[in-house]
Amino acid sequence: MDLQGAIDLHVHAAPSLFPRWGDAWDLAYRCREDGMAGVVVKFHHGSSVELAHAVSAGLAKAATVDGSGPFHVFGGVVLNHFVGGLNPYAVESCVRLGGKLVWLPTIHSVEHGAKVGPLGGFGFQQTSASREVSTGIRITDGEGTLLPEVREILDVLHGQGTVLATGHVAADEIRALLGAVAQDKREVPILVNHCFFKAPSLTVDLIREFAGEGVWFEVADLSASTLVNCTRAEIVAEAIVAVPDARWVLVSDSGQRENVPSPEALLRYGRALIEHGVSEETVRRMVVTEPRMLLGLDGNP
Repeated sequence: MDLQGAIDLHVHAAPSLFPRWGDAWDLAYRCREDGMAGVVVKFHHGSSVELAHAVSAGLAKAATVDGSGPFHVFGGVVLNHFVGGLNPYAVESCVRLGGKLVWLPTIHSVEHGAKVGPLGGFGFQQTSASREVSTGIRITDGEGTLLPEVREILDVLHGQGTVLATGHVAADEIRALLGAVAQDKREVPILVNHCFFKAPSLTVDLIREFAGEGVWFEVADLSASTLVNCTRAEIVAEAIVAVPDARWVLVSDSGQRENVPSPEALLRYGRALIEHGVSEETVRRMVVTEPRMLLGLDGNP
């Protein structure tokens, strides 16, 4: 397995409210050295669109001098309390500025507080933000109906090609989201984040239920790493083999100071999945073909 043309859809970098091993420039140079084609930078505290654009533009200018190939750096916005939560205005600005992903609440979701750690933090690392978060965010009401503001977000994203990622919301919230997308006939690609992480912690049966046109499932190295220990590579491999019609993407979810950089994480996890029965062709599709499709990049790298 190699990383030629690979794109990591889920990487954290500095500046951040959490300790990171490097900034977006460090990340881009490290991934480009390993033959990768791009990364998506994620900030729990808000928008990474502006920084991603600056880094991508800088690399493009450098490429005219050193002859290096194109390398894509994309960003998006995470709908935590830092940007007003489920804020359609933040979503629209993300789309207009060229953001590729919008993440539903992560560290401020109710499910995160219940399953992962304190609201705003993790068990293995804490935020530098000092304001206490006492109320988490759900995307559904008490009866399980999708909130009006989430439907408004879907309206903003309809037909734009921007991906809506599920962040750290619960499985029942994902079900409501997918139901609304189908009912309202919204053309919005959905990426179910780290489906074997504590949030949402999907079962194979749920993956079968949620699988369909316009839905992708993310498996992350971090979820199986010693930092988190939510799952094992053999369990993930069994799920991929069991639901071959689902659209899978492999990501690192790296950037933590104690973790390895994105290329090492992708190789580590990809090789582990191959060792446990996933074909090398499938893994390559998970790191090259499907990410390019989600990002709207035409052709081969």
